[in-house]
Amino acid sequence: NQWAYTPTGLQAAKGKNVLYFGTVNGWYANAVCAYDIDNKTVSTIYTLEGANDLLYGSGIHVNPQTGNLYLVSTPDYRSFVIDIVTPEGEKQKRIVYGNETTLWYPSTIIFD
Repeated sequence: NQWAYTPTGLQAAKGKNVLYFGTVNGWYANAVCAYDIDNKTVSTIYTLEGANDLLYGSGIHVNPQTGNLYLVSTPDYRSFVIDIVTPEGEKQKRIVYGNETTLWYPSTIIFD
C-alpha cells in the first residue's frame, strides 16, 4: 500500500506457503491476490464488488483460527464493509458498518 500511515496489507496464509496482497487499479487496491511461494505463481482470488470500492487501511487480515480473509473496503470513505472470504476467494459474509454521519476509519482487525 502506498500510504505511509497505514499498516501493511501483506498477509501470510494459515497453514500454507502463501502471501496475500492487494492489487492496484490506478492508485487504490481493489482486488486481492495470492502468491504461492512454493509454485511461484500469483492469482487474483477476489475482486471487490463495487466499481468504486477500494481496500482501506491494511485492507487484508487473515484470521489465525480459520484462515479466512477479512477484507476492509470503502467506496467513499464514509461507509465501510468487511467481506469475509475463504482462502480460495469464496465470499462467506459481508458486514456493513458506518454511514455519512459516522466517522469510523478502521485500519486493522485484531483477532482473539
